[in-house]
Amino acid sequence: MEAQLLSLVNMERLRRHLPALRLTRSLRGAARLGSAAILDAGVFSHAPSWEARVRRTTRADGVAEALVWGAGSWATPEHLTAAWMASARHRAIFLDPALRRVGFGATVGSFEGHGLVVMVTADLATAH
Repeated sequence: MEAQLLSLVNMERLRRHLPALRLTRSLRGAARLGSAAILDAGVFSHAPSWEARVRRTTRADGVAEALVWGAGSWATPEHLTAAWMASARHRAIFLDPALRRVGFGATVGSFEGHGLVVMVTADLATAH
């Protein structure tokens, strides 16, 4: 799932002549923690400490975070990426040329009455 998200987001960037995002383990770890925290809390929102969580893993000047979740047939990498790209705010994050590194954290669990959902956090950072 995470590798497919990276591929799909990078296809969107490459269509616009932007450099591909590079996956980093540290950002992936931060993103996985973020997704797990959302499922644990049962609240779909950025944790107040999301920026501190991401900054602990990277020395980047700039960071950003995007969240998405899906259930059933909406829990595919294609649908999740399409949801991000349909949102002006999220599209701007993923297509920001200053952001060069990313980590995707896809976690499966129950959420908002759905027995099985995929919760995804994307943590992005500048090159340094």
